[in-house]
Amino acid sequence: MAIEIPISPDYKLTSDTLNIIVNERYFTDPTKAPNWPKKLAENPNADPTPKEKWREVAYHSTVERAVLDVMNRRLRNPGALRSALNAKGRALSTRSIFSESKSKE
Repeated sequence: MAIEIPISPDYKLTSDTLNIIVNERYFTDPTKAPNWPKKLAENPNADPTPKEKWREVAYHSTVERAVLDVMNRRLRNPGALRSALNAKGRALSTRSIFSESKSKE
């Protein structure tokens, strides 16, 4: 029985008969394809919006290990930490982090 478990907007778990598979979401931009000008010439109404796709990035024997892998991937992603720390919507800098911690004391 195959499973499909969404973990976050960018990761999901699927399975085959032997493995739990970590899938990562990515987007392809058709306008950057080498044949885009030809496609556009043939069909002026060609859709230029990026396409969502999923790629298999890891195989694990248990769901627990697959979830840990997703957590590690999200922590290693440089944008994930910055967006988590920058939840207030302003630019991060060392000065702003230290000034906030001093003002709370």
